[in-house]
Amino acid sequence: MASSFPYFLFLFVALHFFVSASSAKATFEPDAFTLPVKKDNATLQYTTTIKIGANASSINVAIDIGGQLLWFDCEVGYNSSAFHYIQCGTAECDAEGAAVYCKICFPLPNLPPCTLATCGIDHYNPFIIGTGSISGTGSSGDLAKDTLTINSTDVRGRRKRDKVPIHVPLFSFSCVPSKDIRDLASGALGIIGLGNTPTSLPMQLFSMFNISKEFSMCLPSTSQTTGNILIGSSNKTTSYRDLLMTTPLLINPVSEYPFPDSLPSFDYFIGVTSINVNGQNVSLNSSLLSFDNEEGVGGTKISTATPYTVLHTDIYNPLLDKFVKSATTLKIERVASVSPFGACFNSKTIHKIGEELHVPTINLVLQNNTVYWRIYGHNSMVRVKKGVMCLAFVDGGSNLRTSIVIGGHQLENNFLEFNLASLELRFSSSLFVKSRSCSHLGGYYLN
Repeated sequence: MASSFPYFLFLFVALHFFVSASSAKATFEPDAFTLPVKKDNATLQYTTTIKIGANASSINVAIDIGGQLLWFDCEVGYNSSAFHYIQCGTAECDAEGAAVYCKICFPLPNLPPCTLATCGIDHYNPFIIGTGSISGTGSSGDLAKDTLTINSTDVRGRRKRDKVPIHVPLFSFSCVPSKDIRDLASGALGIIGLGNTPTSLPMQLFSMFNISKEFSMCLPSTSQTTGNILIGSSNKTTSYRDLLMTTPLLINPVSEYPFPDSLPSFDYFIGVTSINVNGQNVSLNSSLLSFDNEEGVGGTKISTATPYTVLHTDIYNPLLDKFVKSATTLKIERVASVSPFGACFNSKTIHKIGEELHVPTINLVLQNNTVYWRIYGHNSMVRVKKGVMCLAFVDGGSNLRTSIVIGGHQLENNFLEFNLASLELRFSSSLFVKSRSCSHLGGYYLN
């Protein structure tokens, strides 16, 4: 009996190693990645925190849903042994797409020295003071790679509420000097792009992991609550499926970015075909609702860089008139306008039905009359001062490049799911209608 003990001990150790190895493997097979979203009240921007580098340094960044990539100020407290510049003329540089070029790099403290042939990229800051659709500015950055650490979900044997940190090596991003960080939320050191381009956060994770090519987003309406971004499978949100409608995502062949002008837009466009208020059609120039394939002008895009929906003047004016007339029938009293809004009301005359404000509903009608994005009171109205609420839409003028830019206020507490394999958007309209909010999704998004 004594002689058999080493054999059983070997079997026990081997079995333990096999189980441990299997568990370790399962740990690194995520089906989705998750990021928390906060709202900054001062700038009305939405931010998240990413962890980058060998030491997983936390960096706060503003969210640009149509942005090209992650870029941030590498001069401030960033030091990583896993960092390396991408050299011009290498396969790594060529893999970043048509937007790259050779440049003299910007030397940064605490990081390895760079060469005269760094892979450079131009990127755009849509948050420069303005509407976000007719302003913004660009700058040049040095492409680099480092380890990204991001929380994931795992369906292979773990509880759904567990956060599993995953280390993503060789994640591409751009370093910019401090002088190029402008007009961002307090504490934000850069921008994270979620656009339809190979260098965006979702696209890089799709290429590195066997996850569904989709991501979902739910923006919070206050700084006290937390929204979510989920990259990968969103099957955990099945209880919300009854709220969702589906419409195609459209690719605008011409980017509005000043560079590179040879690429299609990174933004997400949808096909609005008409607008109505309380079921009454808004008379407008329908040619503005689709983009021109030669110049890319017109159409409707979704933006987290624009605080409030911006409309071409020839859409804004008839919508405003129709909304004011409908509000009058509800005995809502109009008061003096407060810039930048064109119609404001006495909030004491606006009542509630359940969680929602009892104001005229605005429908963005999509591919047919049964598919529409309904904008309820919490998304159509904004409180500007005591006793005054305004219609939260802005006149973008008659030279607005994109005719309808759906802004952050209209997106808040709306569940949006972008399927980049089928090029479809699934959307909920206001979760408040069902007495829910983005914070109720926390259990599904594992925040």
